[in-house]
Amino acid sequence: MAKPLKWTLGLLLSLVLLILLAAGAALIFFHSEAGKNFVEDKASDALGRELKIQGDMDVDLSLTPLVTLTDITLANAGWSDSPFLAEAESVTFQLDLQALFSGQILMPTVTITNSQALLERSDNGVRNWTFSSGEKRGDADDSPPEIRKFILKNAKVRYQNPVFAKGPLGGTIDNLRGELDREARHVALTADGEFEGKTFSADLGSESGTSGDPYPLNGAITLGDTTAQLGGTLTEPLSLKSWQLQVALDMPEPHTFASLLGYDLEAWPRLRLEAALTFDNQLWRATGIDGQLGESDLGGSLAYSYAKPLPSITADLHANSLDLEKLSANLGDAGEAARKLSERPLRSIRFPSETLNKANVELKFAAQSLLILSANLQNVVVEASLMDGHLQGRRLEFGIDGGTVNAEVDIKSAKVPIEIAFAIDANKLDLRKVLAGFDIDKEGFGAIDARAELSGSGVRVQDFLATAQGDVTAIMESGRLDSLMVQLAGQGVFATLEAFLGSERATAELRCLVADWKVGKGLAEVQRLVIDTADTKVVGGGQVNLVTGQVDLELLPRAKDFSLLSAQAPMHVRGSIRDPELSVDGDEVMSSLLTPVELGDNEDANCQQLAAAARRSF
Repeated sequence: MAKPLKWTLGLLLSLVLLILLAAGAALIFFHSEAGKNFVEDKASDALGRELKIQGDMDVDLSLTPLVTLTDITLANAGWSDSPFLAEAESVTFQLDLQALFSGQILMPTVTITNSQALLERSDNGVRNWTFSSGEKRGDADDSPPEIRKFILKNAKVRYQNPVFAKGPLGGTIDNLRGELDREARHVALTADGEFEGKTFSADLGSESGTSGDPYPLNGAITLGDTTAQLGGTLTEPLSLKSWQLQVALDMPEPHTFASLLGYDLEAWPRLRLEAALTFDNQLWRATGIDGQLGESDLGGSLAYSYAKPLPSITADLHANSLDLEKLSANLGDAGEAARKLSERPLRSIRFPSETLNKANVELKFAAQSLLILSANLQNVVVEASLMDGHLQGRRLEFGIDGGTVNAEVDIKSAKVPIEIAFAIDANKLDLRKVLAGFDIDKEGFGAIDARAELSGSGVRVQDFLATAQGDVTAIMESGRLDSLMVQLAGQGVFATLEAFLGSERATAELRCLVADWKVGKGLAEVQRLVIDTADTKVVGGGQVNLVTGQVDLELLPRAKDFSLLSAQAPMHVRGSIRDPELSVDGDEVMSSLLTPVELGDNEDANCQQLAAAARRSF
């Protein structure tokens, strides 16, 4: 028994001696220049950037040796004028040797003291903090070290972006302090500094949590007079790959905040926003959105995913009142560009094919009141999807000027030319307001029902109109004819008729108006056009060139009362759609005055039958 015991003791002493020799060799090695070079090479290879230990490297040996590095620098990207991305007076960390022998890099603590970092973008927008891991890191078993506790003392961070929006953007964070304790599930961060001349501060932290649970987080961030209150959890604070936060944002002057980011906004009202924000790997979500911007509001949910090959956006939003007219008027240069676009001739506008191929979108939107393009819409409902460049507006509904509009849209933009199809139903629209943009008199003259169903292709509106095919129908079953006809006459066909006819009035109550148009090859040709009043029935024909916007119509009035002096000369509507002119040939008027009237087809039109036939296309 004595001999085996002696051998065992000898073996143990030999192992202890070997460990001491190895520790001594390691101590000598890591204190040597060769040891420092070894650490530099490994770190540089891991980061794809040169890391240099300008000072000393000290190692206190134990089962969790403490390593202290002084005067460390990390090289910047090659395009930067600054040599270093980061510098630190000292970096201290522990290594768990037991974990290291099993192939795991475990650091119980890491402390960085008196450091400074420069985060910047190049003129092409490239970030200097994007690291490449080099050829040697192709091993699938390579994984980043696990850090149990991380402490940041007295850090300074500068940010520079020379090409953000309209110009350079920059700021500095001083006195950045942070602590992360994985076992206690505790995280804290405090900082102050300035951003584009505005003061910045952050105070985030929480009590300790339960091991294995997400890190609780509460606090506030301020920039100038803008404040964001935060509360929630972080799953992985260092990588920020997953978090859930309740955010309450108060921005008294959004235009001032926007100017800090390089955007040009004019005076916007106070913005208040609350939402539950979550981020998980590549998916952003905002739920319970409750926003107020001046008299406008917006609520609902929004999600954004970095899916490939196209990002994905899902939105389900609602508003009581949304004034896009006022907001767009305060967009500065962006609003001016939008206004200039709206002033361009409609036919010259290009369809946004590139934009339609940048993301996949699923949208639901509802608003009780929406002010846009000088139109006050009520009870707005939008349901649309955009998938691989295929836009489908399945539902578009709104009320306007006492009437309603329902539409469906289908746009296939993945190939050129773009294919477009739509159907629009309008019911009981106030024609006075509908035609207000056509320089027609603002007196009321009835409500109109209409339907347009067209399809075509092209890259511009003009191309679509040149290829469009389909039908357009309009019906009025009551109203007044005077304002419409007098304005079309532009100084007065009715005045001319009054002079010829000795008429006591140039107005008429409208019994009905029915118009059917067949659209093809850029032309809208009249299939049926009947205007019926108590005194006169007018039938018409002709066409409208949708490409050039020119009108060429002929209206033939038929007097219903028996009079040898009833003028039945045709009237001609010519010119542009926006500024049509109505004329009567004097010779034709004189001829019609001397022609006996035939009453056979001058009876009241069967308005009910005409309207019913026209509505079959609705």
